[in-house]
Amino acid sequence: MGRLAPVVVLALAGLAACARSIPAPRVSPSSPLAQLRIGMSLREVKTLVGEPSDEHHYATGKVAIPFYFGNDAAEIVLHYRGIGRVVLALGVINQNPAVIRVEEDRGESGFYRQVR
Repeated sequence: MGRLAPVVVLALAGLAACARSIPAPRVSPSSPLAQLRIGMSLREVKTLVGEPSDEHHYATGKVAIPFYFGNDAAEIVLHYRGIGRVVLALGVINQNPAVIRVEEDRGESGFYRQVR
């Protein structure tokens, strides 16, 4: 048991270092997006900011990992014309989207554009 303890400690330290931290949104105080916080639900976002001009749903690469049960297997991007974008993540099991990123962009067209 004595030889196994350092390996377990190192493995746990590695997992702690890989923990994903999400930065707080950097949005000007006058923006409608300023009232949003990381972790808010889709319903909260639409109640506070209103209906988006467009929505885009897509699966991330993590959806292909066998037995992956994280909360970021898919993402939803809400496009608000002249305001910016709100990105929400949801998992395979947890189907409750939560805000992971707020991007202020006054030049936002309001519509998803597929790059070809």
